[in-house]
Amino acid sequence: MPITETFHGFIETTTDTLLIFEACRQGILPKINRRLQERERGAVKSGTVFVFDEKESGIKRWTDGLVWSPSRILGNFLIYRELDGRELLDEKTSNLSSMSNNRLYSDEYKTSDRERALVGSLTDTYKFKKGGLIKKTLSIQVNGSSQHLISYYTKEDVLNGKLATPSSIPEIASVQISPDLFMQQNFRIPLSLEYPEPFNKRLSISSNDSSAASRRRSSAFYMESSYPYMDAYSGCMIIREDVCLQET
Repeated sequence: MPITETFHGFIETTTDTLLIFEACRQGILPKINRRLQERERGAVKSGTVFVFDEKESGIKRWTDGLVWSPSRILGNFLIYRELDGRELLDEKTSNLSSMSNNRLYSDEYKTSDRERALVGSLTDTYKFKKGGLIKKTLSIQVNGSSQHLISYYTKEDVLNGKLATPSSIPEIASVQISPDLFMQQNFRIPLSLEYPEPFNKRLSISSNDSSAASRRRSSAFYMESSYPYMDAYSGCMIIREDVCLQET
């Protein structure tokens, strides 16, 4: 039976991710329970989102058949960019084409904050595929179980408004996020409250937990709200990199 994607759209924020995880837990959206077969890898396209539970699926390392750059940390996510090939640009090529690279990769350095939020801080040391995919991943721990979200998009599709976010879809945005999804995580950048009141309503927190939850959310929300795409390089790694490493 062909594998079914969990969601089709763009995962913009950590809140979007938690909405998808919760929707999967409630049976609103499907998780995948096995690896992609080789013939299915062609189905990976801009807008594809997969969620899997490591124990349930037996997936220890996600593979999709594409060639990716090394990861970069972008807020609470890992970002990868699709490459034209597996080799680094050699030193001679890099030197001879430095002026050309300035033009080829002008999008990287002359873009808006919005565009930089989509591609991360990957450099021209790697030859990115023109119009290639970007992979964005995030993992959480829930009661000792690792949950993983893998999403794909192109910069163009997001900028042109072709991909909806979970927060913009009423059926998903109305999902209440349960405490164990929210409280058990130690996110690098605390969750943003892009829309404070709606977000509070999404949290399924009892009166006994509300005070603690409030303290956990605190003013740290302002950090990601003000800098939702901050490219963090601190030594505090809280997102597992072993799930979505470059294909070998």
